[in-house]
Amino acid sequence: MKKVTAILLGTLIASSAALAQDPVLSRNAVGYVKVETVPEQFYLVRNDFIPMSGSPIPSVVLGTNVPLDTQVYLFDADTQVYQTSTFEETLDFSTFLTVRKWSDDTLDLGQGAGFWIKPGASVDPSVFVYFMGEVPSDQSATNQIMPGFNLIGFNYPVSVMWTNTEIAKTAAVGDTVFKFDGVSYQTSTYEEQLDFSTFLTVTNWSDASLEINPGEAFWYSSGASRSVTESKPYDWP
Repeated sequence: MKKVTAILLGTLIASSAALAQDPVLSRNAVGYVKVETVPEQFYLVRNDFIPMSGSPIPSVVLGTNVPLDTQVYLFDADTQVYQTSTFEETLDFSTFLTVRKWSDDTLDLGQGAGFWIKPGASVDPSVFVYFMGEVPSDQSATNQIMPGFNLIGFNYPVSVMWTNTEIAKTAAVGDTVFKFDGVSYQTSTYEEQLDFSTFLTVTNWSDASLEINPGEAFWYSSGASRSVTESKPYDWP
């Protein structure tokens, strides 16, 4: 099971001890999320930050400090198929030297993007995956929800109850969210229920306890397309 803990955005970190212990940190509008994983297992993750330089491609977002054969699976909601990239060792024919690089370094792992990651084999029992960059400062962010399955994440690096997101608030009956914890799914469906206090039909999420944390992505099944705008949930930066 992956482990992610968080501190409140807007809290300035002053001590080196805090920097060493907290997996989610931010200072001067720069931060990182540290996700603990087990080699050769699948994890649903998201990139919470904007690159300090360059485009949000695998070599920038994940870097090259990951085990060989680490794989990334980015789901395209338009086509309902995966785009993949593997961190591999190849021969550079211009130098005849072995280099390590991502097989497809064009995948868009931009801020808020959700994707699967499968760390490669490692002698270490845990592999730490880091997401680093500029803390999002835009007042709002828009997600385009497509019919069918969408692999997405909350747009800001904070913990949020699922029912407090705009995606949840604008759902249609039958929409379902799936959160994977590394072992199994926690699901919640927007459904009609009978309120026994009034004997009227109301619509609610079947599991109101679901929480989305920094670095976590989720599946969202929708019956129709719509644009959803999330508001920035913090004042700083």
